[in-house]
Amino acid sequence: MSDIPPETKYLDEVKDGKVGIGVTGKNSDRSKKYVGPCPQKNEHKYNIKAYSLNTKFEKSLKALTQKKFEKLYENEIISSFMISGKFK
Repeated sequence: MSDIPPETKYLDEVKDGKVGIGVTGKNSDRSKKYVGPCPQKNEHKYNIKAYSLNTKFEKSLKALTQKKFEKLYENEIISSFMISGKFK
């Protein structure tokens, strides 16, 4: 997701695969909606990283990797955090 207004304090629950705020990019199944994890048969770790930028998001994410995104926005990233979860 991008372009979440800076005054946003929390995100409402996901309904019909959509959050209802900001711009949703494509996920790993190439759709523009939340589809939930699809774990492998063995233990699997999920990482979600979020960024705060000091500018409006102007470019399309398309197939940007995390590394390419961080390089492209290295001067605009104010902060970031990561949430990790493990599926057993």
